[in-house]
Amino acid sequence: MTPERSALRAATRDAHDRVDALFSTLDLTTREGLSAFLVAHRHAFDAIRASWTRLDIMDLADPLALIDADLETLGWDRKHHPKMQVPNAGHPLGTAYVIAGAHLGRKVLHRRWIQTGDACVRQAGRYLSSRQFDEVWPRTLSALSGLDGATLADVKIAAMRTFEIFEMAAQDALQPRLHKMGML
Repeated sequence: MTPERSALRAATRDAHDRVDALFSTLDLTTREGLSAFLVAHRHAFDAIRASWTRLDIMDLADPLALIDADLETLGWDRKHHPKMQVPNAGHPLGTAYVIAGAHLGRKVLHRRWIQTGDACVRQAGRYLSSRQFDEVWPRTLSALSGLDGATLADVKIAAMRTFEIFEMAAQDALQPRLHKMGML
């Protein structure tokens, strides 16, 4: 592991754990659970889009079309879920680090989702089945390698902001459930 990756991993560990804890409350084999997961991801990706589209390493991936198609399959009505208003995440490499790293965890989520007995949930698997981010992780790690200290500091801040955006999106999408569980 490069020093840059180690530094980012250490700086974002707590934020990463918080986001994982929120999403782990969801049962992706149910319409409710998968819908909440997809809505949260849709809002987060929409909020950070301006940042991650500035990088050519992200040109392979645009998850919004896949998420929207899955949400449409599940009967999602966009009118009831306004766009999140958040500040710019910052340095695009920080955003890419979070997005590409999260995609590595997609395999675990895919294994959970595929266990569904609900035909509608099964049809809403474009995002979880996508391999479009597979090349982004190695390209992100390559771009991180050898960054100067000031740039790495900016990337850390952006990665933290990106995790915060995903956390806010998850809390918003999961609010009723989190209240029941005493997490909000």
